[in-house]
Amino acid sequence: MTLKITVPKKWKDGPTQRLVQFFAEQYNAKHADSPLDVERLRITKKVGVPLGGILKDTVQKYDDLYIRQRTNNTTSAIKSSSRGTSKDTLVKTPAVASVQRKKDFDERYNQWDTLVCSSDDDLDCHPNIHKDTWRRLRKQQRKDTRETQDKRLKEIKDMRELCKAEIQDAGETLAQAEPGSLKHTRAKALVAKAKQELETYSKEEITIGKQKKMTLEDVCTVTEERTIVSKDASVKPLLTAPSKDDEQQAYGDFITNHEGKLLEYIKYSERSYRDNKEFLLERVELLCEQCTGWLLLKALEAEMGGNSRLMKQICKQYLQLQTVMDLAKSTRKDPRDFIARFFHNLEGHAKNTEKFMAEVEDFSKKIQKRAVDKAKEEAEKKKKLKDLGIDPDDGEYEYVEMDEGERAGPGGLDPVAVFKTLPKPMQEAFEAQDIPMLQECIKKMSPEDASYHLKRCEDSGLWVPSGGQQQAPVDATNPPSPPGIDK
Repeated sequence: MTLKITVPKKWKDGPTQRLVQFFAEQYNAKHADSPLDVERLRITKKVGVPLGGILKDTVQKYDDLYIRQRTNNTTSAIKSSSRGTSKDTLVKTPAVASVQRKKDFDERYNQWDTLVCSSDDDLDCHPNIHKDTWRRLRKQQRKDTRETQDKRLKEIKDMRELCKAEIQDAGETLAQAEPGSLKHTRAKALVAKAKQELETYSKEEITIGKQKKMTLEDVCTVTEERTIVSKDASVKPLLTAPSKDDEQQAYGDFITNHEGKLLEYIKYSERSYRDNKEFLLERVELLCEQCTGWLLLKALEAEMGGNSRLMKQICKQYLQLQTVMDLAKSTRKDPRDFIARFFHNLEGHAKNTEKFMAEVEDFSKKIQKRAVDKAKEEAEKKKKLKDLGIDPDDGEYEYVEMDEGERAGPGGLDPVAVFKTLPKPMQEAFEAQDIPMLQECIKKMSPEDASYHLKRCEDSGLWVPSGGQQQAPVDATNPPSPPGIDK
């Protein structure tokens, strides 16, 4: 017999057994000659254990439910087992033992009854609803329900902590207050109320745990991913990127240990791509930033020395290395994996080769432009050294631009800024480094202006009155006279 039932709203909070009673009433009305016994009926889904509990928690929309009848053997066995000869003994027939084993099995594995798989949603899907849409809807419903349950569990946790704190405070009050006093009575009532709330929260937490639907993400969780590869002594390790503090030392050590290989690698620019591939596969230690930085410096030196042909060769070798390293960096893989792949794309592929050589030409033009700018910078530095009376070719001095903070004198003033504010005669005297000329300029000034300018010159380091020797402490009420001025 098949029935299509639309469950009334008032049934949803009732027991699932209400559906069994309704089915039995409908069946017995049509088959009065062979009625069904409600006590022997149970309701299940197509696969699984009998359903029980609240209707809204066990049955969903469009569920196909089955009414099954217990066998006579099981019923008689159960009845016979319940009619024990003694209060403390229970006679178990083989049928009873089988029922007990099934009960133990159900209790042990009933945790999987709440496991939800995406394929289970298809059983609840109405024929007029697309399955993919139904699956997404059911997934979103489970997600919303889970968020609500987790939020409530968090609230319960906070409330339990609050109740424990109240119990602790009330316990201290009970220990201090006199028995029978109003304070003692209130504290005792507060403890009882908090314990009752704790018990209520614990029951609610257990209920939510039972109602929670587990998904595959809950059952299967990746706690750790690890790949262990045995070391191969023939594989050479790559250089790791040094820190900023050790960068200069790492660069110097690399050039000292591998300069011969680098010079040999430059010569391979006139050889085939296959030879370059084999060279790098045997010398993977060149796949590092120290190597590409050295090649850039050599290309710039070659262009500034007038050897453009060598510069282009170095640019070609540089771009080969840099392209392999960029591919590895973008994919987060070992650069050794891209050596063979890169050169394979160049060998026998005219278009790829033309594109690569066009990149070499563009990069060579950038090196040429940088060489011109570098030559201008070097010429300006030599000119400034000559203006300071220093031979730029002796190699003892090097012109280095300093910022305002580095140029500051003993008084914290910038000598360049102070020099620009001096009168023209004083500027000429400082440029000529002529002390008598400076004294003549000061004599022509008023004492206030002379003291002002000389004080600023001392604070900026343009003028050192004692010639670098130790001076006596200066009396603020009687400052020293500027050179060439008598008080």
